Amino acid sequence: MTLGNRVEQAGQRNNFDFLRFGLACTVIFSHCFPLSRGAAGRDPLMWLSHGQENLGTMALHGFFAISGFLVTQSWLRSRGPGSYFKKRFLRIYPGFIVCMLIDAMIVAPLSIPGHRFDATILTPGYLLGVLRRMALLREYAPVGAFATNPFPGAVNGAIWTIGYEFRCYILLALIGLVGLLRRPGVVVGLFLAVLALVPVVAFRSHGGGINLGLKPPWSLLLGVLLPLEFWPGFLGFFLAGVAAYLLRNRIPFRASGAAASIAALLAAAVLPGSLNFFFIEAFLGVYLLMWLAYAPEVSLHHFGGKGDFSYGIYLYGFPLQQLVVHFWKGAIHPLVLFGCVMPLALLAGMLSWHLVEHPFLRLKPKPPVSEPPLADAAPTPQPVASRAD
Repeated sequence: MTLGNRVEQAGQRNNFDFLRFGLACTVIFSHCFPLSRGAAGRDPLMWLSHGQENLGTMALHGFFAISGFLVTQSWLRSRGPGSYFKKRFLRIYPGFIVCMLIDAMIVAPLSIPGHRFDATILTPGYLLGVLRRMALLREYAPVGAFATNPFPGAVNGAIWTIGYEFRCYILLALIGLVGLLRRPGVVVGLFLAVLALVPVVAFRSHGGGINLGLKPPWSLLLGVLLPLEFWPGFLGFFLAGVAAYLLRNRIPFRASGAAASIAALLAAAVLPGSLNFFFIEAFLGVYLLMWLAYAPEVSLHHFGGKGDFSYGIYLYGFPLQQLVVHFWKGAIHPLVLFGCVMPLALLAGMLSWHLVEHPFLRLKPKPPVSEPPLADAAPTPQPVASRAD
C-alpha cells in the first residue's frame, strides 16, 4: 500500500486537526522554558539532543511539512491563482489581524508599566506602522514591552513564522504557474538543493532555525523577503511536504516504516552532532508525520469536529505566556507556566475559530467539480474549512 492509497481511502477521515493541535501545544510548551528562565531555558528535546533541536522548532517544521502537503492539493483543486490566494488569505489574515489588534491595544500597553492605550497614540504614523506590519505578517512590539520579564522585548514572539509560511504559499503558486508541480522530480531537486545549503551554514537553535550568518542592512521589497538565515529550514520542510504529496503514489505506507523512523529520530537525537537530527527529521520525520495523519491504527479524525483551534492557540499562546509571567511577580516554573497558559490559549483558540476564522472561511471559493489530472481525483485530505483549504 502507498501513501496515495491511504489518502484516497481515508478522505476526510484523517488526523491533521489533531496533529496541528498537538504541534501548537508543543510550541507553547517549548516557549515556557525561555519565557520563564530566559535565554538559558532549555526544553527537554534541547537537552536530549545535545543542543541540536528544541521542541518548538521541531513542531514548526511539522507545521511547514503539513502545509506543504495540504496546500499543494489546495493549489491543484483551485480554479486558478485568484481562487488559491483567496483561500490562503482567508485562512491566514483575518485571525492574524485580530490578534495583532489585541496585541497592540491590550497586551502591549499592559506590558509597559505606567503605560495605557489611549487615543493620543493613534497618530497617522502609528496607524501606518501597525497596518504595514499586518500586511507583512510581522509582530508589533513597542520599545519597553515586558522589560522585566526573563524574555524581554517580545509581545508575540511566535507569529514571526507566519510570514514565512505565507511566502511559501506564494512560492508554491509560482512553481505551479510554471508547471513544475507536474514534474515531481524537479520539486524533489529543489528540496534537495535547499537541504544542500544546510552543511555550509551554522546550525543553531535560538528560537529555532538555520543561521546563514547573513544579516543584510537592507530589506528587499520593503521586507517581503524575510531574514535569510531561517529560510533553509522552513522552506526545506515545506518542500518536503510538497514532494510527499506529489510522490504519494510511490511512497510505501507501512507501520514498520513509521517504527523505523521513530528509532532513527531517537538515535539521531542522542548522538552528538549539529545536523544529525535535522536531516533525519527532514526525511523520516516527515514520513512519520504523514503516517500519523493517515494511519488506520490512529483514528482521531473526529478530533476537529468542533473546530480547528490550532491557529488561534498558536497566535495567542505567546502573549498569554508573557502576561502570566509579567503578573506572576516572581519566578515561575516552566511546567506551572504551561499549566496556567494552556487553558487560556485553548479558550482563545476556540474564540478565534468561532468568531473570526470560521466566519471568514465560509467565504472561500468552492473546489471545481472535476479534479486536475495530477490530483488523481483524491478526496480532500482535511476536514471542511480546515487550515489547508
